[in-house]
Amino acid sequence: MSDFSIFGIHENNRGVYSSYIPFISFATQEHKGIAESYVIREADVFFKSILKIEDSVQLVPYLETITLKDFNQVEMEYFYNTLFFDLGERDINGRLINKLKWSVAFDEEMTPIQVAYLSPSFSGNSGEARLSYSDRREGRPYFSYRPQKLFLDYRKYGFISVNGEPVFYYLHFTLQEILDTLKQPSENRF
Repeated sequence: MSDFSIFGIHENNRGVYSSYIPFISFATQEHKGIAESYVIREADVFFKSILKIEDSVQLVPYLETITLKDFNQVEMEYFYNTLFFDLGERDINGRLINKLKWSVAFDEEMTPIQVAYLSPSFSGNSGEARLSYSDRREGRPYFSYRPQKLFLDYRKYGFISVNGEPVFYYLHFTLQEILDTLKQPSENRF
C-alpha cells in the first residue's frame, strides 16, 4: 500500500454483493454507536411519521444491499436470501404477509423520492401551497457552517416493489449528516 492512501478496502468483504457500496468505519466504538443510533432513530421516525407504518420494518445489513447498477446482475437467489427469506406467514385470506425491510443508501440514484412538508392549513389554493423540504425537527444536526441551508432535508427514499407493493426501502443518508451528528454535543442529540 502506498503512503498516498485515502481509502482502504474492507478486509471482511464476505457477503458484500455490490462494488458500489462504500465502507464507512469509525475510530471508536462510541462513535460507531452514536452514528448507528442516529440512523435507527431516523428510520423509526421516517416509517412511523412519514409512511405511517406501525409494524416493525426489519433492517437489512448495509453491506448486503445492492445498487441499481447491480440489480440485473445479481442472481435471483440474492432476493430470496435477503428480501424473502422470512415469507411464509399468511393472513386470514391466505395471502402472504409482506414483511418490510429497509437499509441505508448513500447513493442518491437509489432514493429518487423526496418528501416535503405541506401545512395542514392548506386549503387547496395553489397560492397557499408552499412546500418545505427542510426537516426542522429538534435534535437533527444543524448546519451552523452553512448559513444558506441550516436544516437537513426530509429523508429521501426509494423502494423495491413486488406487484406494486413495496417490500424493501432504501433510506438516504449523507456522510455529512452522520458527521454532523457525531459533532453535536450529547445533550443536543435525540
